Amino acid sequence: MFCCFPGDDSNAQDMAPTQKAKSVNDMLRLTMILQLVLAILKFVCGEITSGLIDLMATMIICCHFYQMHYCNCLMYVIILFLEGFYAMTDIGTFFQHDDQFFPGHDDWQSSLYLIVQCLTLVFCFFAGYWAFQGYKEFKAIYLEMAVNPGAHQRQDNERGTMMSQP
Repeated sequence: MFCCFPGDDSNAQDMAPTQKAKSVNDMLRLTMILQLVLAILKFVCGEITSGLIDLMATMIICCHFYQMHYCNCLMYVIILFLEGFYAMTDIGTFFQHDDQFFPGHDDWQSSLYLIVQCLTLVFCFFAGYWAFQGYKEFKAIYLEMAVNPGAHQRQDNERGTMMSQP
């Protein structure tokens, strides 16, 4: 199963996500938007490499919405781990070198970059949590569909009828 790029995957159309999967999906959409904002901020600060990594992470989480496959969430968690590590090393370097990232440049650029890296570090913790929740939920759905293909659809329909009964 090719799950890295948007395409016609019959499993994504047949899957009826649970309520938890829908809420996790909504949080991952918010995460994707925030990831894109961080990428733009990093480009403004002059960090082209880190901005490109953020754009790649945005593309991976965007592919998740087309496929609804857990491997995209897992790849996103790995990239967030590396990005968080990169942010921690940048913050440490900032304090190690007397509060300057870019010697000879204006102080506003170093301050803005420090703020962006601190935001990135906080973002990585929260986004990693939601991506891992998405990984768990969508892997459980796929495993359930593999064992009993029609059971997930019936179970979701039963939940809906139970909730609508007084």
